[in-house]
Amino acid sequence: MYEDTHSVAVPDHASAITSIVQRYYPQAQVNVRHSARRYDDALKDADENIDERNESYILSHQILPREIIIEAVCLYIDSLKINIKNIDNESENGYVHALINDIKVYFLSGVIKYQNFMFRKVSDNTWHLASGLSHEVILQHVIEGALKTIPHSDAAIFRIYDQEKNLLIPVAMLGFENNYYEYAVTPQQSISGKAFESRSSILVNSREEILNSFTEHSTVRETIMKNNPIANALLCVPVLDQQTCYGTLTILSLKRHSVFNSLAVSLLETFASQVALAWRNARLYDEKAASLREVETLKSQLEKQNRLLKVSVDLHADMINLSTKFNRLDEFIEQLSARVNSAMSYIDILGHRYFNARSQHYSWDTLSHLHKAHDNTSNVITEGECLIYPLINDDFLVGFIIINGYDIDELNSVIAARIRDFVVMEIMKRTSAVIIAHKKIAFIFQEIIRYGLSARHERSLLDNGFHFKNWIMCIRLSPFNTELNDLTFITIKNHLVGKTGLNHSAFYVENDEVVIFHSENINGKLSMLEQKIGEDHYLQHNFQVGLSSITTKENIVISHQQAGTALDVLKTRQRPGILNFSNTGIERLFTKHNSEELKTFVNDVLSPVLNTGDKGAVLIATLQSYLKNSQSTVLTAKELNIHINTLYQRLRKFETLTNLSLANPDDFLMISLSCHMNRIYS
Repeated sequence: MYEDTHSVAVPDHASAITSIVQRYYPQAQVNVRHSARRYDDALKDADENIDERNESYILSHQILPREIIIEAVCLYIDSLKINIKNIDNESENGYVHALINDIKVYFLSGVIKYQNFMFRKVSDNTWHLASGLSHEVILQHVIEGALKTIPHSDAAIFRIYDQEKNLLIPVAMLGFENNYYEYAVTPQQSISGKAFESRSSILVNSREEILNSFTEHSTVRETIMKNNPIANALLCVPVLDQQTCYGTLTILSLKRHSVFNSLAVSLLETFASQVALAWRNARLYDEKAASLREVETLKSQLEKQNRLLKVSVDLHADMINLSTKFNRLDEFIEQLSARVNSAMSYIDILGHRYFNARSQHYSWDTLSHLHKAHDNTSNVITEGECLIYPLINDDFLVGFIIINGYDIDELNSVIAARIRDFVVMEIMKRTSAVIIAHKKIAFIFQEIIRYGLSARHERSLLDNGFHFKNWIMCIRLSPFNTELNDLTFITIKNHLVGKTGLNHSAFYVENDEVVIFHSENINGKLSMLEQKIGEDHYLQHNFQVGLSSITTKENIVISHQQAGTALDVLKTRQRPGILNFSNTGIERLFTKHNSEELKTFVNDVLSPVLNTGDKGAVLIATLQSYLKNSQSTVLTAKELNIHINTLYQRLRKFETLTNLSLANPDDFLMISLSCHMNRIYS
């Protein structure tokens, strides 16, 4: 703890002063005792007998019959009252002046000794500051040290200047409520601001001066001052180190008046200079400590990166060895999972799969939907107890790796990234091989379509995994509003094999279309396959699919043409869907015309009716029902729930508007065709 500077042992004033008096009045009776008067109270007295008045003591005397009373009221040392009795008054005038001068010298000597004592104590009290190597330690000691340094101080505030905010901010204090910490001032406000800007100490020894020092209205100050006392005396010094001013240190006297003098200023300035030195050293210490921490952090990061790099390099070497040993990707992933001691699962666009028990419920479709739900941008998807890593090549999804677990630490991320890059490369390498194999199949079928089926062609296709049986069906499809590339082709193949059972089919690409031939010995199996394809929601909404009729393998060229015709009808309609050649009807005759031409034809015939708005729509609906019911007025009226006379009126109205006759064969054909086209293309 700090030593209380002004708690000093009282010297033997009585014997010293008695000796001085007896030099002048050897026979006198001398009585020296403590005086209760205070220095700040004595300042107010207008005593004409005052012999000395300075900032350390006030000396006065009074002459009575056969007695002299001398009083010394001191600020820092004991106040004394000296009674000298049994003296000869006639000799007073010759000795009293000399006696007063000797007593002045005595008290002046005492003040000087006390000043020296206090400066030594300031030096002793500052070792706590020097012992602290952080700002926190300094803040613990600066206030108590200031109060122990300056006698009669009751409160203290230490403010530090924040350059960014241009504020002097209280960082330590004693003698006030905690809300005083909110009282920050600019250098242009208050006594602290003036001391900071001028780099000079400011001493104010009256409450009135303190209150008048606030030149600007501040709601914060007024609120805080309501709960905090106003001082009677204040001393503020800059915390100054050479040319750098860190802030201000303020001490206040709440109980006494006019108690701070030049000694207090010197003492507090000396202490504040030590505070500034300690603050500077703490700042240098903090900077060096921060630099050391940064070096340690960088060292730790470098060591961590080296460990991760080693893991990555070793893993890459292991993956190369495993990929040469295990040709299938699912086998490769199984072995790799054991190598990194992680429960991994896998599925890719080529159809390779490896699932452990906890993730076997996933399929390509469920994982693809999860990926889309995350806007196709997530590097890792957290799903239940699994981490799902999409495998992307040129923005195209080619597979998924699934790792059981919740945490994505840096090591796992490095391993996952290395595995992903390697597996994507392997997928694309194997994709190239798959595409080459399908191109061989495409070349064979192109020869068949051009020259007809031969035994040589059948043997070549059998070598490539396709066996011609009794019955055959051709499927030709095109992605709707999507470009066809190698990966899209493989995705389509995987979907059809998984959803419809086309696992023994021949797949190849021809003029931006996927062509599939499927052959069975039993006609009914192809009919079931046709039904599965027609019910596939994914195909209905994302592709244009043309199906041929079921025929014998000898009619393979016709089958190819029929599927192409059905696909052309869908392309003319400009909408996705699935269409069998047997359902193309008369539309197959118009596949060489684009949809705009067909819409123009419909408009030329039906515009007089369509332009009449809702009434025209009723006439068109009536006529379509009439045509569907083979021109039966009874069936049409029943279907539309109208009277038969109303039906006749609508039909005559239609004929009047179009200037066509339903009884005329040519007009009837024109009407039937335009109504059909209107239903398809409008």
